[in-house]
Amino acid sequence: METSANVGFHLLMRVAIPSSNEFTIKQIVAGDRQVVLAWNKVSEAIGYVLEYGSGSNIYVDMLGSEITSSTVTNLNNGSTYYFKVFARLKTGLLAVTPTVSITVGRWSGLQPYQLGLLVNDNEPDSIAVAEYYRIRRQIPSENIVHLNFSKVTRLTNNEFMPLKNKVDEKIPTTVQALAIAWTIPYVVTANTISETTDVLFYFQGLHAVNDIATNKYPPGAVADHLTSYGGMLTDSSQMSALEFIAGGATRSFGTVSEPCSWTQKFPNPQFTIQHYTKGETLIESYWKSILQVFQGVFVGEPLANPWRKQLS
Repeated sequence: METSANVGFHLLMRVAIPSSNEFTIKQIVAGDRQVVLAWNKVSEAIGYVLEYGSGSNIYVDMLGSEITSSTVTNLNNGSTYYFKVFARLKTGLLAVTPTVSITVGRWSGLQPYQLGLLVNDNEPDSIAVAEYYRIRRQIPSENIVHLNFSKVTRLTNNEFMPLKNKVDEKIPTTVQALAIAWTIPYVVTANTISETTDVLFYFQGLHAVNDIATNKYPPGAVADHLTSYGGMLTDSSQMSALEFIAGGATRSFGTVSEPCSWTQKFPNPQFTIQHYTKGETLIESYWKSILQVFQGVFVGEPLANPWRKQLS
């Protein structure tokens, strides 16, 4: 494939005016990030040139004399593309089809160009799996980030952060999710965050959470550590929920006796965030996320409502 810098070749040759309308693009179909098209065969042709583009970006494909169809891939869903085919004749002239246009439709769900692919170059299996998946799903090359680290089950925070920084630097802004082409490592041993700004939702599972006060929490921030005795505010063997309030969070929660690991007695982060960001107060969002509201205590500002909306 050649880019727009090389598409002037046909301007140096004489163009034959077709004596009939037989040389046309007879079929064109759009798919997911691709277009399939076919044209009539020209008996005198020694080859074909497919020219296509969207806006100012023009591309050409040089094709053999027996080829009368082509699949153009790596197109952008939702964009309109223009196509025409030149037949290179034995006489040195060119025959050309009328230009046809087609819009590549939009599709629900994440598309291949929105998925990033991470590869561990230190693991042959990771390289093989990533290459297979890239081909099958047509993942753009710019979405693939090559890393190099030891094949261990766990990474320390100091080992993880340089890898994360490289991914953040390389991955395009269009990427919405990452696929990881390895089995291990599967966990980072760092269990807390520190020196982080704009911590709006912080859900933990540790008996005691370190470095709370080193983070910056905006007004309305929610923080929980989802352990057995966080609601014992002054005499708990675990960290009191008040520690999050002292560290800058607006709201926290804790159970006052052993909840026996029944998840119904703890706030469900998904529902807390869902109700909160739709304009409900903190207390509404919180209690609607707990199925069994006994054995627990809410601490903080119940009327906090950073997503408050005016109702008609």
